[in-house]
Amino acid sequence: MRTAADRRIWTAAALGAAAVVAFCVGVGTNHYALRMLSKPWPVALMIAVLALRTRHRYGRLVTAGLVARVSRAGEGVASCLDGALDAGS
Repeated sequence: MRTAADRRIWTAAALGAAAVVAFCVGVGTNHYALRMLSKPWPVALMIAVLALRTRHRYGRLVTAGLVARVSRAGEGVASCLDGALDAGS
């Protein structure tokens, strides 16, 4: 039996998957508005699920990193650290 929290997570996962599909359709059809409207939703939903479900320090740090990465201040810092946040660097 699923709890309300489990249903919210599955709903967020389904919405995130729909946003990814919408973004891919936008790329395939070169539809600018569809790409721009669907692009932030998968990360925003991931942040919401992590914020609701995580109780450990590492999970909170990942959530904070995602928020910083998608914010304007985070983009400025990321541009200064170009490549430093990529895996394997």
